[in-house]
Amino acid sequence: MDKVYYLDHSYTYGKHGQHANTKGLGMYSTRELAEEAIGRFSPQEGFRDYPLDCFRISELVVDRDAAWTEGFSFPSHHINPKSESEAWPD
Repeated sequence: MDKVYYLDHSYTYGKHGQHANTKGLGMYSTRELAEEAIGRFSPQEGFRDYPLDCFRISELVVDRDAAWTEGFSFPSHHINPKSESEAWPD
């Protein structure tokens, strides 16, 4: 079972933390390499202004679905009642 380790940097902002910003930083063959990458990114401009726990390492199995295996749906308050041509006219 082959694994890879995905590194991203994520934080929330806004008065109530209602906005999120996530940056994908790299994919590594070992957790150790991903941790070393955190050491390279963390002192750089922007990254150094946030705590280290903003860096996340996700272990993913190659050739296997990672999420959303049963699809997704929008909450009813996110659905636009207008047709596509009404909502986005040319």
